[in-house]
This record gives sequence, structure tokens and C-alpha cells, in this order.
Amino acid sequence: MKVLLFRVKGPFAHFRRVYTTTSASTYSFPPRNAILGMIGAILGVERKNYAEHLKILKDLKVSVVIEKPIEKMRIPTNFVNTKDGQRTQIPVEVIKSPSYVIAVSSENFDLFGNLTDMVKNKETTYPLYLGISEFLATHEFLYLGDAQHVDPPVKVHSVLPSSKVVIKPEKGVLYLKERATRQMDEKRKFTEHETYILRKDAKGIEVESAETQIVKVGEYIITWL
Repeated sequence: MKVLLFRVKGPFAHFRRVYTTTSASTYSFPPRNAILGMIGAILGVERKNYAEHLKILKDLKVSVVIEKPIEKMRIPTNFVNTKDGQRTQIPVEVIKSPSYVIAVSSENFDLFGNLTDMVKNKETTYPLYLGISEFLATHEFLYLGDAQHVDPPVKVHSVLPSSKVVIKPEKGVLYLKERATRQMDEKRKFTEHETYILRKDAKGIEVESAETQIVKVGEYIITWL
């Protein structure tokens, strides 16, 4: 199995938590659906035809490594109701100077070669952004190679699905758990969720056992979202 690694980064990011209403808080990392959206933007997969978008990307194996300690801030933002012109100010939580390593598997993905070529050439069909269109991102190629299976216990660099791993907590470390959508159907209804584990300092997490695949790709040890 070949795996492509590339970096996405920008000045700010906002990946809105789906269950928020009165405030716009953000996940600390791009959830699986956001990563699929980035890949679709690079390849030019049309999002208006979501059934086709889903058909092409839904079975992809993806992973994300947080490269920088998580730092967030709130920006008061004015929103306008387009029907009556009423303005509402909402504090939007954003991530400052985010940088992520995205891993994409070649398994069951016919466009893997196209994606690899475009990433190597720093090309994208549609603008690439981190959560919302105002937060434009850049991307760069890091690595392409075979994945090597790794058995736990091992320190994993990527965000972890909590239902599939048992971790060994370290003293003095702040761990975060964030529940995010993993899959949507053709009507954009949420069909699958997962709770993910990460460290606020963006360092690796010791995994004692796992019910999911752990692989080494380049310098990173990852598991799939």
C-alpha cells in the first residue's frame, strides 16, 4: 500500500463543531470530512454533485498529524441575515498558525496518481482552505512510499480514534478528546461519528494496544481516522 504525505498550513483555521449553535467553536484538527474536502478541492471533484463527490472519496483512508502546539483565539465576527438585514455578532474561535501533515492511502482510490502529481506540482483545482473560505491554505509534498505495519506498544504521531486504541497516559500531559463526524450520506446527514484523542502540545501518544491498523510512513507513525 502506497501512502502520500503532504503538508497543509495557513495563518488561521476554523473547523466548526457540528453541534454548536450560539458560538462557533472549532475542532483542533481537520476532521475526516474536512480532509476529504481538501482532497476534492485539489482534484477538482465537484461538491455541488455531492453524491458523485461521496462516491469518489468516501472510502479513502486518511490520517492527520498536528505539527504545532494548539493555540486558539476568538474573533468577534458580524453575520448578516440575508432576509431581513439583521446583524448578529458571534465570537468565532480560530486556530492560530496551524500546520498539519495529511496522509492519504492508495487503497481503493483510482485518483491517487492524479493527486500525487498535483501535490508534487503544488497545484489545486479549487482554492484550498482550512475550514472556511476566508482561511486560505498552501500545500506541499512531503513523501510518497510504502506503508510498513507496526505493532503496539508504539508512539503514534497522528490523531487517534479512541474507540480503537488503548493509550498509556503520561504525567503532566494535557490530552484532548474531540467528537467529530466521520461520515455523511448523500443528503449530507451525519451517519457516523468518532471521538478522537490528541495532545495539546502536538506530540506523539503512546499506544498500548489497537484494533486498527498502525503504519509507519516516512518519519511518521500513523493510524487512520
